[in-house]
Amino acid sequence: DIKKYSNRLAQTVIQIEKLEYVKSQLTKFVPSSVSKLVEQNPDSVTLEKETMEVTILFIDIQGFSSITENYDPRIVNDMVENHFSRYLDCITRHNGEVNETTGDGLMVIFKGDTRDHHAKKAVVAGLEIASENKRLNDEYSYPWGTVDLHVGINTGEALVGFTKMKSLAGERYTYTASGLTTVLASRIGGLSSETRLYVGIDTFNCVEEICDYEYVGEKKVRNIEEPLRIYWIKSISS
Repeated sequence: DIKKYSNRLAQTVIQIEKLEYVKSQLTKFVPSSVSKLVEQNPDSVTLEKETMEVTILFIDIQGFSSITENYDPRIVNDMVENHFSRYLDCITRHNGEVNETTGDGLMVIFKGDTRDHHAKKAVVAGLEIASENKRLNDEYSYPWGTVDLHVGINTGEALVGFTKMKSLAGERYTYTASGLTTVLASRIGGLSSETRLYVGIDTFNCVEEICDYEYVGEKKVRNIEEPLRIYWIKSISS
């Protein structure tokens, strides 16, 4: 009996190790705030979105369509992985969460504490990404030349939580922030070029006293009636 119990215990330990390994792999695909909620209390995780103040950072690679059209996809993939891995360090250092990725872009949510706090965190992360991008351009050589980014930030209310998709094949949940704040962050990023950090008026109001900036002007963007007041943030004090 002792031998049987010992064998069953050994098998149980193996199963637990396998489950822990699977969990560690799955958490790579899940925002950290979601995995923490599930670990703390899996029975009370709500799937409903809630309205909260957030700051959204959008990053994508300038001229990416032309790059992918004209160069070896393996070289392009290596570039994306090298650059985005270093950007991720900047994002996590300032408590941002990558919640969406595309072939050439990232959407990052900063939330918690006060509006001024998460807006500053996002701006500092964006400036660090710009600096890191310059270092990467000095470190790596690509056949198309340097890598430049579109970088845009906007602050405001958004619906944050799970978007649920249901079909006959099953259910799928994605964790995201939705609403006008997110749309404007994307549009502001689209106006940026040469890795300049552009922000909207609500983000600017949070960091105006502690940053070096240039007023870009009022810019009309797609599907938004009123023009946006855009600011180029060059540096920020700690």
